[in-house]
Amino acid sequence: MIDQTNALVGAAVRTNREALGMSQSVLAAALGLSRTSVTNIEKGKQPISIHHLYLAAAALGLSAKDLLPDMLAPEPRYRRRSTEVTALLEKLETTSSITSS
Repeated sequence: MIDQTNALVGAAVRTNREALGMSQSVLAAALGLSRTSVTNIEKGKQPISIHHLYLAAAALGLSAKDLLPDMLAPEPRYRRRSTEVTALLEKLETTSSITSS
């Protein structure tokens, strides 16, 4: 999960940097990092520190939240059916039993 998060954050940095036409060298200077570090961050090979995440967001004209993936809690194993779905299923069962008689 950590590797996936690093890859998603890195992809967001790269996408937004490229959209601005900004080079990795310019972003690296804004972060106080080497261009190689920016390359590794964008590829998800190097995690970005919180400090550098905020600096990157500022350099890209974004908030730090904009660079974070939408990581929702894992899906529950069992879902409850909504009352509307349950009612629809009951109607379908009733209809199918009438037509098959």
